[in-house]
Amino acid sequence: MALKFYWRCEGTTLDGTHDFTAGDTTASAGSAGAINSDAARFGTNGIDCPTASDNMNFAVSGTDLVDPSVGSAAFSFRLVAFVSGQSMLNIRGTSTNDNITVTTLGTDDATGRELRLRYRSTSGGAENRTVDTTNANLAENTWYACVARWDATADLIRLEVYDASGTLIEGVTGSTSISVLTDVVGVYWGEVGAVGGSDLHVDNVFIADAYAEPLEDFLDITSYTAYGASGFNASWARNSNQVISL
Repeated sequence: MALKFYWRCEGTTLDGTHDFTAGDTTASAGSAGAINSDAARFGTNGIDCPTASDNMNFAVSGTDLVDPSVGSAAFSFRLVAFVSGQSMLNIRGTSTNDNITVTTLGTDDATGRELRLRYRSTSGGAENRTVDTTNANLAENTWYACVARWDATADLIRLEVYDASGTLIEGVTGSTSISVLTDVVGVYWGEVGAVGGSDLHVDNVFIADAYAEPLEDFLDITSYTAYGASGFNASWARNSNQVISL
């Protein structure tokens, strides 16, 4: 397995058994970002981002938590209130123009709430590569999960959205020239800008250093000790004979 980070979002200090990190062990809060029971999907707590600029974040040193050339990340999320352009995940460098982000996109209606994955690199002259969902049709106050993937060597980015049962709603892949981020200095779960009117819950977050890491198989685990066993999507995929192409 290529997992570099798993956090249950139960507290700001990662547990030595049930969480996992190859680097920073303590979350810092941005603005009014908080760990509380209001935002829990699994366990007792989750990340609550009720207003603009709210997040929980970790420092990155070198590639200890994130490899900007190839990797994947996953998290569960609930949009309590939708505003287009809100960041949900932001992997960023010394320059804020070096980033891998998942943001909300679209209009606040039943068929308009979508997500965008962006890979932006200053080393490529401010390259801005994006893929967008168009049929996720996200509902407010409903739990979903997201998996983001990137491989600058193969010039690939991919975004996947799953419902609460682990069923793939939509997966979109982009193939275009990508220059690797100059560096990565932090990982932020929540809003890093000043998008107002948003209200976001995040739980169970993962980072791996492989594009095709099967994070979707383990979205519902409640301990790092369960990672690598048969996850709920692995069982579901076998039972339905579904093959998810990356």
